[in-house]
Order: sequence, then C-alpha cells, then structure tokens
Amino acid sequence: MTAIYKKELRSYFTSMTGYICMAFMLVVIGIYFAVINLSSGYPYFGYTLSCVIVLFLLMTPVLTMRILAEEKNRKTDQLLLTAPVSLWKIVIGKYLAMVTVFGLALLITCFYPLILSRFGTVSLSMAYTAILGYFLYGAACIAIGLFISSVTESQVIAALLTFFVLLVFYITGVITNALPSTAVASFVIWIFVILFAAWLVYNLTSNIKIAVAAAIIAEAVNVIIFFAKSEWMAGSVAKVLGAFNMTSFFSNFGSGVFDITGIVYYLSIIGFGIFLTIQSIQRKRWGGDALMTAVVLAIVVVINLVVGQIPVKYTQFDLTDNQLYTITDQTKTFVKGLDSDVDVYLVAQSGQEDEQIQKVLERYESLSSHIKVHTKDPVVNPSFTKQYTDSSLSDNSLIVVCGDKYKVINYSDIYQSEFNYSTYSSQTTGFDAEGQLTSAIDYVTSDTLPKLYTLTGHDEASLSDTLTSQIEKENIDIEELNLVTSESVPDDADCLMINGPQKDITADEKDRILSYMENGGHVLIFTDYTETDMPNLAELLNNYGLSTSAGLIFEGNSQYYYPGYPSYLIPRIQNEGWLDFDVVVATPDMMGVVGRLGRVLGPKGLMPNPKAGTVTMDVTKAINDIKAGKIEYRLDKTNIIHVPIGKASFTEEQLSDNFQTLIEAIVKARPSTLKGQYMKSIVLTPTMGPGVKVNPAKFA
Repeated sequence: MTAIYKKELRSYFTSMTGYICMAFMLVVIGIYFAVINLSSGYPYFGYTLSCVIVLFLLMTPVLTMRILAEEKNRKTDQLLLTAPVSLWKIVIGKYLAMVTVFGLALLITCFYPLILSRFGTVSLSMAYTAILGYFLYGAACIAIGLFISSVTESQVIAALLTFFVLLVFYITGVITNALPSTAVASFVIWIFVILFAAWLVYNLTSNIKIAVAAAIIAEAVNVIIFFAKSEWMAGSVAKVLGAFNMTSFFSNFGSGVFDITGIVYYLSIIGFGIFLTIQSIQRKRWGGDALMTAVVLAIVVVINLVVGQIPVKYTQFDLTDNQLYTITDQTKTFVKGLDSDVDVYLVAQSGQEDEQIQKVLERYESLSSHIKVHTKDPVVNPSFTKQYTDSSLSDNSLIVVCGDKYKVINYSDIYQSEFNYSTYSSQTTGFDAEGQLTSAIDYVTSDTLPKLYTLTGHDEASLSDTLTSQIEKENIDIEELNLVTSESVPDDADCLMINGPQKDITADEKDRILSYMENGGHVLIFTDYTETDMPNLAELLNNYGLSTSAGLIFEGNSQYYYPGYPSYLIPRIQNEGWLDFDVVVATPDMMGVVGRLGRVLGPKGLMPNPKAGTVTMDVTKAINDIKAGKIEYRLDKTNIIHVPIGKASFTEEQLSDNFQTLIEAIVKARPSTLKGQYMKSIVLTPTMGPGVKVNPAKFA
C-alpha cells in the first residue's frame, strides 16, 4: 500500500496536477480570507470556509478523473486483481494520495486563523473545528469521485459525472425546498427514484434480474405505504434527501460544534465509497457480491441511525467562546422547576427542519416532562398557525403554548445576523435559540410580569430597537412615566429608567425618585453628551457617591464596531481634516483603521510610527513619555532637521537641557562608516523671529 501511495502521490506532482489543485484552492480561500476576515474584520474563519465549499465541485473531478478511469482505458484495471498487493490496499493507497494533495493545501490554511488573531480576538478552537469539518467534507467528496472514476473508461466522463453528483449533493437543500411535500407528490417522485436506482444497479452489476427484482420489490413497498400509511409518505422524499446533504453536517463544524455524528457520517461515505470502488473493479463477479453490498449499505445506514439517536449532549461539543449552543445551568434550573405543561410547536415543512433548532428542542424536552415538542408542517396543516398569528411564519419558527397564553418566536429571532457594510451582505453572528425559548416559556407560564417605567419630559433619548427587543425578550412590560404630572413613582414599578436626558430634572422629581429608591426601588440611569448643567440630577447621583465626567469612549476591538466607524474621531479626521492635536498613538491592531488617515496625518508628520514609539501596545507609557517632552525628529529631502526643543513657557535651563539632549541623540545616530564633518550647521530660532547660528564643531 505504501508503494502505491508514493507512486500515485509522485504522479500528481510530476504531471503538475497536484500543484494546480493546491494553488487553485489556496488562491480562492486566500481571496475570501482577505476580503471577509482581514478587510472586513470578521473574526470567524468557519464562515470563510463555508463560502468556498463550492471549491470541491471543481477540484475533486480534477483529482479523481484519472485515478482509475485511466486504468480501465488502458485495459490494465484487471491486472489489479492479480497484483501481489491486495485490491483494497491498492484502492486505499490511491485514495490516500489524493487526500494528501488536498490535505497539504488545507494544512497551509491552518496558519490563516493565527494571522487573523494578530489583528484581534479570534476563537482558534472554532476555526480549527471548521478546518476539521472542511477536511472531512473534502475527503468524502474524493471518495465519491474515486468510485465514479472506477465505473467509466473516459476521464472526461468521470470528471463530468463527479461534478454532477457533487453538485446534487451541494444543492440538496435547494432541491428539498423546491420539492412538494404532499403524500401524492412524494409517491410519484419515489416511482421515478426507484426506476433510476434500478437502472444504476443494472449498470453496476450487469445483472438485469437483480435490477428488475429490486425495482419490483421497492415499487411494491412504495404502493403499500402510500395506501396504508399515507402520512408516512408526506415529506418522505425530503427526509431521505436530507441524508445526502453533506453541507448540513459541515455547518455544525463551521459554527464551532465538534459533531461526532458528522464525523461518523463523513467516515461512512468514505468507507462506503472505497468499498463500492473495490466492488466496481471486480465488476465481472459483482453478481455474487450483490448481497454483500446490500449488507454493507444496511450496516452504514444503521450505524448512522443509531449514532443519530444518541442524545446530543454526548455527540456534540460546543467549542464556541461564549457557548452559543450549550444550555446554561440557569436555564436548566428554570426548566426543571416547571410545574405547568408547555407545548412547543416547530413550524416547518417535512424534511426542512433546522437541525440545530431540533437539537435544542430535544435538550429542553429531556430536561422536563412538562415540555412536549411537536412538529407542524404548514403544507399539511395550513390553518394551524392562524390561531396564534395572522402573519405568515417562515420555516423553523416556534410557537410556545401554555393554556391560553402563547408566544411566537420567528426564525429570524433565533439566528441573529448583522449586515456587513464592507461586503454588503448579511452574516449570521449568533444563535439565540436558548434565550428566545426560555423567554417564551417564562412568558407563557408566568402570572404577572415585571414592569419598567421610562422617565419622560426631559428630552430623553428614545430606546433603541435592540434594547427594546432585549427588554421584551426578558418579558418586561415597558411604560412611560412623567413625574411632573405624577406625584410618585407607581407602586408596581420594578425599575425606573432615565435614558440620556438633555434637560435637568426638577427638585420635586429628584425628591420623588429619591423616595422611590429609599423604599427599595431600582433606578437605571444612562447619560448622554450635553453641555447643559444638571444640578438636580447631579445631586441625585451624589447621594449614592456617583458623579459624571465628560469624555469619549473609544472601542479598539474590531469585533464590536462597524467597519470604518470605530469612533467619532476617525470620520472627523478623515472627512473634516480635523487636526487639533499634537500626537497620534495607536495600537498595532488599530493600524488597519488609522492607515486610512495617512493622506491627512502623513503630510503633518502625525502618522503613528513604530520607530517613534507611537505604535505600541503600551499606550500608557507612550502617552507618559509624550507628556514628559518626548519628541520625534526626521530628515527632510535636503537633509535638514526641523525639530522644536521647547515652548515659550520653558526656563533657560529647560531649553538648554532639551537642546543638549537633542544634539546628543543626533550625534549618537551618526553612522560609523561616515567620514568627514557630520553636522554642517546649527541654527536656533523662535517661531516668529530671527535665527541664531551655533558652531557645530563644539558638538562633533
């Protein structure tokens, strides 16, 4: 096997095929990495890999088309049966050679997350989990291509067939969504699927009897199920096609979930592909091995079904930094303490159920006997959702019901997304199934809800949609309150919010708020920039040892601001040419943003520079050095240094010390190889006055 492996691997690089495949893969992934991750500041490498899954449609046919088709074309394929090495070792050796070519290119991409981590916070565990899933996906595609290469003598046909089959695997989700899910439609589709499968069996076995017998049995089963259990038939095609959706299994890895079911699935495809390849090479005696093929297929199906039934807490491990897909202990305690029955309805067409949402629902159902999960197909039950909402629900939305109370959770609320203004595309940034579901269960099982009052009458800022949604998610009622017309904060107030007032509260309002707080009330205060004095609000804060101060908060982490808009400063300098400052200090990870200001800062000598100590992680030290009088000097085009040594407020001693320090620094910087006079002339001059020449020989 080792000899076969080395021979095949060498052939890929002798014929340049290996170099071309590796280069193509690295270039495409590199472009997406540069655009999505580096330029846009998007920290999730798994999303980049999910965008280039389509690479396998082109790369796999190139890798696999000659591996066995060439043997059949040269009529040397039967020699493999008499080779001193067993056939399975030959096939595995050829397969591993192709996987190695693909794996070498993928190995290089392992450095990409490390590069990205130099510019911000990156979850390496999520990135390398995605790379693992990408490798398994590619290895499975190669196994499929290997088998297809064994059934034809033409490399071109092998390449086209591989492309077509992988394309079907790739768009399975789209096909599933397009297919009707009614029992009649599924029955008709199965008729044609069975006929196609029979033709495929005949093509592989060259045995018409086996093909016809298999078709008759399968069609009979199809008819029996349709007339006896038509509900089983509804959506059955979509469910079966779901097993061929390799991309859905990669989505778990791409999202940072180490999925054992996905590993078993990909290994099953690899193993079965190699097995079919061996059987295809022994085609002349396939008829005797047809039973073995059926047995192996059955074993593969059973293994995947068994693994799929194992609770997800034993098969899926959440490697995201913030544990997006793990139910928190707080939720577990809450769910286990339920004493009311709750029904959760997953509204989705058969075969189109979101796997992640299903697994979360399974976790909830396993935590409490009071939670029952049901799946409702809107095609089969078109009137079901109308009793809860007049709006049309997208697939995989949830309806939580307890008695007469219910709450609808839209699919868009479960998968959080944000619009990337650099790529002009929407990207999924979070999975909030737990938060939404727990909130809904709490809502339908609670008799009363907490109430939040927001103070009005002082030009307060309106609550943002994000904050409002978060408050509503916590099942908190929001109501406005004007304390000028109300004599006190209502007794049912669980919290009072003062959100960025632009005008001061009155003395009476201050007293009413203080009275509310002294009686155990809670107050949430947000401040905003204003030039208006607010003595009453300041006095309210002083009672609790608090005070406000003017300032600007700068976010330096690219994960938490829109690209190009990290703060007020950057747009102001870039668009308005604002330069009311002496020095600019930046951390290395911010130079990608500050670099856009080069045309403005550069001509003024204000661009941060590592040599000058203005590009550093130790910003505090840099600022202290600047305050202490640190200066930067440089030569202009005529080798003249223009540098200040002090201000008018400096004493003569300070000016003298600064001048001496500067000259010492310049003399120290003299190149050792320089001959002759180093400093030609020295002139001291005030800003608006005549210059005084100094003899440079004294400092040589």
